[in-house]
Amino acid sequence: MKKYKRLKFSRKLGPLITIIPILARQNLSVIILVAVAWVLIDLKFIEPKLPRNNKRAVGELFVVEPMKNTFLIGKVIKKQIPSDDPIMNGGHLIYLFQQTSNPLDIPEYLNPNNLIIPPQIIDSKGWEKGYFQTIGIQEVTHEELHLNYGFWDIETNKFVNDEGKELSHKPDIYSDYGLFSYGSIIDELKIALNAPY
Repeated sequence: MKKYKRLKFSRKLGPLITIIPILARQNLSVIILVAVAWVLIDLKFIEPKLPRNNKRAVGELFVVEPMKNTFLIGKVIKKQIPSDDPIMNGGHLIYLFQQTSNPLDIPEYLNPNNLIIPPQIIDSKGWEKGYFQTIGIQEVTHEELHLNYGFWDIETNKFVNDEGKELSHKPDIYSDYGLFSYGSIIDELKIALNAPY
């Protein structure tokens, strides 16, 4: 995530660093040309209004770096999921995709049939602690919403959906039912990537 933060930092300070020496020379036409060029360059990287760390948004895209220079794209599919279980109530359903990415690149298409680990339910601590970095927002597709996923509830020995309600079938992909921490997500990704601990 440090690389991502450096890039964001350079975007904020770049115009100031560029314009100060030009101002010293007081060349108005050069100042205008630089300002217009900077705006055009920045438009290429323009970002939508992103949620704050303590609030998630449906369709929120984020990057996670389970090992150095390996960035994986995640997506919030559902937020504030209701559940009768007080521990699970208010969790967020996320998908983590096989694609690796430059942390500033927002992919046009993420294939939900190409997940690196099964869907997970998490809280917002991964963002608060800096393990997950939001990079944009993208509409949740019909394909993503209707992926045949579920969870294995070890207490009832039954497959359940993200709200903890029993499924009438065995899903194609599943994981244990529970609220996963950012640390356990990182561990799962390292196992999937055969990364050293």
